[in-house]
Amino acid sequence: MYPDARVISLGIGDTTEPIPEVMTSAIAERSRALSIGDGYSGYGAEQGEKQLSVAIASSFYGNLGIEEGDIFVSDGAKCDISRLQAYVDSSVIMGQTRLFQKDVETDIIFFCSPNNPTGATATREQLTKLVKFAKRNGSIVVYDSAYAMYIPDDSPPPYLKFLELKRYDDVAIETASFSKHAEFTGVPLGWTVVPKELLFCDGFPVAMDFNHTVCTCFNGASNIAQAGDLACSSLEGLEAMRQVVGFYKENTDIIVDTFKSFGFSVYGGKNAPYVRVHFPG
Repeated sequence: MYPDARVISLGIGDTTEPIPEVMTSAIAERSRALSIGDGYSGYGAEQGEKQLSVAIASSFYGNLGIEEGDIFVSDGAKCDISRLQAYVDSSVIMGQTRLFQKDVETDIIFFCSPNNPTGATATREQLTKLVKFAKRNGSIVVYDSAYAMYIPDDSPPPYLKFLELKRYDDVAIETASFSKHAEFTGVPLGWTVVPKELLFCDGFPVAMDFNHTVCTCFNGASNIAQAGDLACSSLEGLEAMRQVVGFYKENTDIIVDTFKSFGFSVYGGKNAPYVRVHFPG
């Protein structure tokens, strides 16, 4: 009926702005290097390039004791979550969709904060309770922090500090992504932190098990994408990502204020760039 209408899909949280130049310059340079003998590289380590793992550990985890060997660079947090047998879609594929059973021990807890798409963000107290529950029940927490950079610096918990609170490294795995912070949805790249202190009940390191999974089903992230993401971890790259996040947060504020001015009830818009508006009737 409206062949020329531009339809916006609300089924996926895609980005709309150009990738910051500090990243595209690094991508272009790495791409050109592939055309010469000294610059060519083929398959890399399935765990990611060491230089990038070192940069992620330093830039995003500071003095939390996370080392490059704890980090697995991937083609996005969504793929890593699937490798961790995560969320409803993968559970359906595996037939794990029985009714909730209250008294059954919980092996894995998938926790997304800020939540996608509500933006609901766990407080430090709530995270502490989650970890105590996991410790008490022998559970592993898979913490999805893809939208962590949308949390204001003065809000608990600070950016990517889930592994800080004394410390959660013996119960938690953390997944993260550059997609929403650096406009990398078209060249997806993320990472998963599997701390060396995280062990199965028999003492076997979870990281070794995950490494086996990664090496079996994954050939490693694109070396071109990794070059761009290495630039993300620089001071200039971090500032560029903050500007990207600020742009989307400003747009979110405009949408919230506009609908509120018309008298609509508005939900969300905090700690994630998603807004829900209630239209009566």
